[in-house]
Amino acid sequence: GGYPNRFLVQDASSAGVFWLSTVANNLTTPGESGASWGNLFAGLATETYAAQYNPGRYLNTTVITSSQTYTVPAGVYKIRVRLQAAGGAAGGSADNTGGNGSSCASSGGAGAYVEAIFPVTPGQQIPISIGVGGVGVTGKAGGTGGATTFGPFGSFAALSCPGGLGGYAGIQTSSSAASSIPGCPGNGMPSGPNIVYAVAAAGGLPGVAVLGTAAAPPGSNSPMGAGGSGITGYNGSTSQPGGNAGGWGGGGGAHANQQAAQNAGGAGANGVGIIDEFSA
Repeated sequence: GGYPNRFLVQDASSAGVFWLSTVANNLTTPGESGASWGNLFAGLATETYAAQYNPGRYLNTTVITSSQTYTVPAGVYKIRVRLQAAGGAAGGSADNTGGNGSSCASSGGAGAYVEAIFPVTPGQQIPISIGVGGVGVTGKAGGTGGATTFGPFGSFAALSCPGGLGGYAGIQTSSSAASSIPGCPGNGMPSGPNIVYAVAAAGGLPGVAVLGTAAAPPGSNSPMGAGGSGITGYNGSTSQPGGNAGGWGGGGGAHANQQAAQNAGGAGANGVGIIDEFSA
């Protein structure tokens, strides 16, 4: 008779391939007929896949907060790179010293985030550029956060994260009127090789001034840090600055005022690069 049902046979020519008989009294050659044999390990990760994404023994983590050249340490043959781009600054408020009006800007957007895994060799030198947070400008739109990049090196193109955009400036609004300042849009996805996880640069939040009361939004949060604080329901006769972003990549908080001079929005946070180092 032939092979019994559920009988397991190793492939005659391919190491690591096993065929499982799916019928009783199977007289066909193992693997020859898809109707009579099943590949036992079909759909499971290959050795190539496992070698790329199983990083081996963890050794160390290097945190990089300024642009420099990263040198792969001795004994390190694989790295997981985590990049956070800088956040954008919030917009500045308009001048309201000549009347009873108010003004509110929109907040800054957060920088993009990415993770990627690379094979490396000890002593290899790789450029890394850390984005600088956007700067608030008095009475004008906030500055855009800088991109954070890793590479290029060897055969790999650069891994890049775009920074968050700056918030829009507020406008002078009388105490009997209302204005709404839209939030800035997002600034795109990270790009580059070997990406395993990515988050787009987030947009900012809108600001509103209604009947002499201003509501300034907080900055957008990044995966690695909170945005700057905002101002809710402000109707005092002074200028109220939005907060600077407190964590890596967050956007700046918006500025609000009533019967006060124009001012700048909160600054975006700088980016960062974090490199986890593995033995193989």
